[in-house]
Amino acid sequence: MMRSLFSGTSGLRTHQTRIDVIGNNISNVNTNGYKNSRANFRTTILQTLSSPGAASDDRGSINPKQVGLGTTAASIDPDFNQGNLETTGRRGDVAIEGNGLFILDGGGRPLYSRNGAMTVDQQGMLVELMNGFYVQGWNADLEGVLDNTGPLEALEIPIGGLTIARATSYVDYIGNLDAEADGFAMTEATEGRITTNPFSAAAQTFSITADDGTVDNVTVPQITAGGAYTSDAVPIDLANLSAGVDIDVIVTTAGAPVTVTYTVPAVVPGTLDAFVSDWNTQMAGHVLAVKESDTTVRFFDYSVATGGQGADSSITFRSVPASGATAADVQALGLQDGVPQTFGASANPDPEYLALVTAYELNQATDPALGGNGTATAATDGSGRLIVESLIAGLQGRLNITDAVGSTAINDIFGAPNQRVDIDTYRTSVITYDSLGVDHTINLDFNRQGDSRIWEYRAVDEDGNDIVPGTPTSGTVSFDNLGRSQTSSIQVEMTLDTGAVTPQQIALRMDQLNQFAGDSTVTASEQDGVEMGTLEAYLVSPDGVITGEFTNGLNQTLGQIALATFNNPGGLTQVGTSMWSESVASGTAQVGAPESASRGSTVQGTLEASNVDLANEFTQLIIGQRGFQANARIITTSDEMLNELANLRR
Repeated sequence: MMRSLFSGTSGLRTHQTRIDVIGNNISNVNTNGYKNSRANFRTTILQTLSSPGAASDDRGSINPKQVGLGTTAASIDPDFNQGNLETTGRRGDVAIEGNGLFILDGGGRPLYSRNGAMTVDQQGMLVELMNGFYVQGWNADLEGVLDNTGPLEALEIPIGGLTIARATSYVDYIGNLDAEADGFAMTEATEGRITTNPFSAAAQTFSITADDGTVDNVTVPQITAGGAYTSDAVPIDLANLSAGVDIDVIVTTAGAPVTVTYTVPAVVPGTLDAFVSDWNTQMAGHVLAVKESDTTVRFFDYSVATGGQGADSSITFRSVPASGATAADVQALGLQDGVPQTFGASANPDPEYLALVTAYELNQATDPALGGNGTATAATDGSGRLIVESLIAGLQGRLNITDAVGSTAINDIFGAPNQRVDIDTYRTSVITYDSLGVDHTINLDFNRQGDSRIWEYRAVDEDGNDIVPGTPTSGTVSFDNLGRSQTSSIQVEMTLDTGAVTPQQIALRMDQLNQFAGDSTVTASEQDGVEMGTLEAYLVSPDGVITGEFTNGLNQTLGQIALATFNNPGGLTQVGTSMWSESVASGTAQVGAPESASRGSTVQGTLEASNVDLANEFTQLIIGQRGFQANARIITTSDEMLNELANLRR
């Protein structure tokens, strides 16, 4: 039997194998993650016809005579070079750019694949689409903390089944606090107009209590109908007053004259308000003045408040020559020297008169020089309106004005028996969240300390309760002479009853505040808390980290995809459906995170295409076909030779 027959037969068989490999490559040209394979040939055993001979003195060496007995397939090697990445836009599609394979749980044993077509199943597990095998990696804990050094586990992405919230830990504030703001307590809310006679029944008593605990009690004497004796408006010419002179004021009530002296200060009052204040201080309990307009005042006979109601009342202004006063000084007060000014009685007390009486008694009761505690001062606006202003700077200067039992003065003036005298305060509000996602409002009040560069702050909740430990004055924010904040952060503490983590610490960051002349504009620019949200989507980053997107805008780490590499990926055993298993030839899987060691990166919304090169495959197909044809010719030629041999007997 001719050896060439066997050589041709082995060639046919081997080239058929090559055509089978090429055909499989071409059929998988559109299989995602498919790796092209190549058939390698080798010779089979050889028959030695003569052995080689060594060289001698008279001749050279002789080569061996050997005849090959054909070929066989030496190996079929997969090509793990990168295939093109095709964009799909599908969130569940993930490709590997570079080295590595996805790790799947193949029913108790690990399988490996480059096909990243995945989805989230009804149980919230990340699975590959072909067989439903679980994709392996590392899950983060409920706080989003990831540990990729532990054992592999099936990745969970419970769309619609995971809810989270995050407690606020900081609030950033930006904006301005007005460098020209008034630092004392007085707002329109503290003004009340007297429309009835609150003092007709009896003497009235009320108390003024500051937030720092300071208390002053004020008693206003009884004033009955007909006891309001007022003058007409008189012009005041401060420019004609002489400093240091004395002016006698003779008050006559029910025929009983009383002389009181008014001394013009060494520094003549420059405004009508300053004159009224100085006059009322010196004329305490006798003749009081109230500003009527920018240039006029009215005088009141306050002595009738303690007796003599219903009797005629008058005042006479007279200069005292010994002190250097002249008639011109009296005329500067809108009166003539020595000519009585008669007060007119009214059936009902004039509201301005009653407001002035109240303001006078309040100022007397709170004056530290007269035994008061200095809580407040009061004034009128010339039309029966009482204005109360705190003398205690800062947030501690808030006042409560409260009627005593049986008294109705504050009720009749302000419409309620209790009146809160608030402070000229700038308030900004922000909604924060506790660990359960329950929202809480933090109102931050700022009040300037006098005309300094220091502002007091107070943080209160939606119910007005302090949320900062300690006294109601919660602290200060200071600024340098360039208007820049010198206070970086305020730490507040919220005590909660919602079942959330308590107390909740929140840093109110103030380092971006300014103090310039202009409106106060402080506002919260950012806070890191969020309400409850439900997982609605996920993202895969290049390092394989899976980030959940929640309906509340929060993003949190859910897990990380693992990749495996092998020292010899060509030694992996194909198990079908574009998957491989580990073998003794491949080596042990080296598992780790994408973008670590030599592993590639993950690309979401793409799939890796087959790396089959059709041009090359068609070329190899032609070469394989020609090889097959040539081997077939060996067999037919050998057959003809055998046929000739058989015909020799003829």
